[in-house]
Amino acid sequence: MGAGKTFLGHSLADAFEVPFYDLDQLIEQQEKLSVSTIFYQYGEDYFRETEARVLRSMKNIPAFVMACGGGAPCYHDNAAWMKQHGITVWLNPPISTLIKRLQPEKKHRPLLAQVPDEKLEATIREMLQQRLAFYSQAHITVSEENVDITSLLLHLQALAQAFTPSRF
Repeated sequence: MGAGKTFLGHSLADAFEVPFYDLDQLIEQQEKLSVSTIFYQYGEDYFRETEARVLRSMKNIPAFVMACGGGAPCYHDNAAWMKQHGITVWLNPPISTLIKRLQPEKKHRPLLAQVPDEKLEATIREMLQQRLAFYSQAHITVSEENVDITSLLLHLQALAQAFTPSRF
């Protein structure tokens, strides 16, 4: 959450001239409900099952960039599935950057909406610690606050050339 997946995803999709998808938006379109409403009405388990189903429905689309929610890699073997079917990037900016970005919008984040401001940093640190094993499976880790898009594009292009369809 707050790492810049959507912003960077749009930039990468434009650079590669491929479609951009936001997994949460795809879920909202399919369910005709917001992510927050799905969480509150049906619970996180239902959301995570839907998330995995929608993610896997993208399997036959030839080339695209997708931003997935921060929890997506952590459930239903999604991290391994994404890595097998595409090139994965973990955006890992400093905690201070995440707090700065998430503070003003936390009421729209189901996992942070009820967290008091004074516990936001501890909550984010705990979530990252719990998700580390999944995030660290990514092909590329970007830890800068301001991503050097040109360097990332070059790295992705090199990986894409080595990424063969036989891995599908």
